[in-house]
Amino acid sequence: MDVLSGIAKDTLLVFVGYSDDASAEVDAVIGLQERFQAALEIRREVMGQRCPFTRVKIWEWKRDAAGFPIGQAGLIDPIIERADIAIFVFKDRIGDVTWDELKRFRNKQPPSPTLTLFPDRPPLENIHNLAAAKAWTGLLEKREELTHGWQDPDNRPIRQIDDYRDVEHLKQITLAQFERNLPHLLQCGSEDPVQVAAAPSLLGPPEFHRCIPRAEMLDTIDRAVSTSPIVAVEGLSGSGKSSIVSH
Repeated sequence: MDVLSGIAKDTLLVFVGYSDDASAEVDAVIGLQERFQAALEIRREVMGQRCPFTRVKIWEWKRDAAGFPIGQAGLIDPIIERADIAIFVFKDRIGDVTWDELKRFRNKQPPSPTLTLFPDRPPLENIHNLAAAKAWTGLLEKREELTHGWQDPDNRPIRQIDDYRDVEHLKQITLAQFERNLPHLLQCGSEDPVQVAAAPSLLGPPEFHRCIPRAEMLDTIDRAVSTSPIVAVEGLSGSGKSSIVSH
């Protein structure tokens, strides 16, 4: 029984990794699938048959691996290899299995975009619980580890993006990061690569860039696809604390 058998070649596969304490946050991310699909449809209107993907699939192991008679590692390993982008969501701690998944995805060849999303504060309701405090400290240590080693050619540090304040903010960040990485994903997924630009004039603060009229958006993207070189897809920046993203 092949866990990849139901995933078509033209599916843009999004792997979601998390520890159980972040289940509610991950449910919110999974709920963005229709908006991910809408973002892809805008690109497909411009690219036509050159677009390597027709649909977006968010893969989460408890939901999508039900019924497969193999262990978690046997299920997730092929998905990690197949996935085009990964989103790791953390809340109070980072479990050993999730940390191993993150490292394996980050070290894939060729590299794929890796989003790591952290909260901007510790779990205040458990602030006096020693186990919770140790778990939070471990999360901060691993978060710091992910950003080290920019001078090491063998290392793959992950660039910072904003930490999330709450579930709604998490959804805004995740959607904005998916849209900003989408040109890169389309470029890498195409057998006949085309020049795909991020159209940075459309990608301001996440609370504003989705309010641009559709006709104007398509016209700008169309001009960018026709005339622009490939551009690097940068993470969000902010004045507060930051989570991290990697290509």
